[in-house]
Amino acid sequence: MSTEGVIYRVAGPVVTATGISPKMYDVVHVGNEQLMGEVIKIVGEYSIIQVYEDTDNVKPGEPVTNTGRPLSVELGPGLLTSVYDGIHEVRRAHHNALPRKRSVCQHVQRDPRGRPRAV
Repeated sequence: MSTEGVIYRVAGPVVTATGISPKMYDVVHVGNEQLMGEVIKIVGEYSIIQVYEDTDNVKPGEPVTNTGRPLSVELGPGLLTSVYDGIHEVRRAHHNALPRKRSVCQHVQRDPRGRPRAV
């Protein structure tokens, strides 16, 4: 099983690589910046990779390394207090994630027939 390959093509967040022998959903490190990506399709010698970070500086010919492991995150109490993105980086505190809204149902009035009407 080959763990080292090269980028064949870059199309936005989708990268095609050759020279690696991954399984579906293996995590790979893409380019000189070692961006995290996941194998989403295998077509012959080509591995189609969804990269979860900005690929503006990634170019054909740069290295690709297969970790041989699927994407995973550690579960524990820390998950209850934070919001994470797809690659397990903290985005913002959970209590600030969504503003509190008042329920619309508290302000519904009914017409004489019992149907709801706007206030």
